[in-house]
Amino acid sequence: QELAYVLKPEEKSAPEFLVDGLKAGNQVQDFLTSNMIKGRTGNDILAKSLADAKAAGLKPSIYTHPLGMYGHSAGTTIGMWDSQGGVMKDDGENYPLNPNTVYAIELNTTVTIPEWKRDIRIMLEEAGFYGQDGFRY
Repeated sequence: QELAYVLKPEEKSAPEFLVDGLKAGNQVQDFLTSNMIKGRTGNDILAKSLADAKAAGLKPSIYTHPLGMYGHSAGTTIGMWDSQGGVMKDDGENYPLNPNTVYAIELNTTVTIPEWKRDIRIMLEEAGFYGQDGFRY
């Protein structure tokens, strides 16, 4: 999931409210990846990441999964779009996070855009590597 904004002819950069929205999405990514600790289950990582993001005033939704040779791969699942309270036992509890794995950091946060009189979801998905030294994109 990638976001784009097409500048209006008179604009030199994206509106600040959209830049701020992207920063909010990046904050959720940071909360999630900082909670990716060896041995934690997906449900533990999800609960801590959601709590941290909500404590910071964000409205997150996290649905992160391991990547491999065939797309979604073996490993702990960290939330699903329709299961923000944790996922079924086999995926969310039985497989702890292990080093040398690749994940799709897939999530969103909802932000209010007064200029548009509506809420929008800042949806992001980036692949990254979890290794002995932590997470990196």
